[in-house]
Amino acid sequence: MMLLWIAGGLALLLAGLVIVVGALLPCAHTTTQERLLAAPPERVWALIRAVDAYPRWRSGVKAVTVDGLRFVEDSRHGQIAYRLQERVPGRQLCATIDDPSLPFSGSWTYVLDSVGAQTRLRITEQGAVPNPVFRFLSRFVFSHEKTLRTYLDDLQRALEKNGV
Repeated sequence: MMLLWIAGGLALLLAGLVIVVGALLPCAHTTTQERLLAAPPERVWALIRAVDAYPRWRSGVKAVTVDGLRFVEDSRHGQIAYRLQERVPGRQLCATIDDPSLPFSGSWTYVLDSVGAQTRLRITEQGAVPNPVFRFLSRFVFSHEKTLRTYLDDLQRALEKNGV
């Protein structure tokens, strides 16, 4: 019985620690990842902009439903709605989460720069996670950069597979 009390106490202590550390972390975060891709900007832009084709090359994306500049991505994380804004056609695009019911919000800004016959793609995530438990998990368990790195890895594979 004493072991059960100790285990319960440790579980409560751990939960409290997660909440306190999460509460001390900033709600908002910004992270950037970039990659030099062996393809011209027009080819990279075409893959990024064709959100309806994401299930063919993005890992974890099962389906995408498009309605104008709004699209809903169905992945292992559930359904997430986004709104696209072409800030500089062919060079800069922003996808903003378009669902206030989610426990997080934010945007990804894609910037493409020509480097000879290659493209430097820089993706900046600006996110907010109000819940301190989710904030702790997103920072220490999932990492803010992981999704960006996975996206860049998938994009690079798609470009290599389909040629330049």
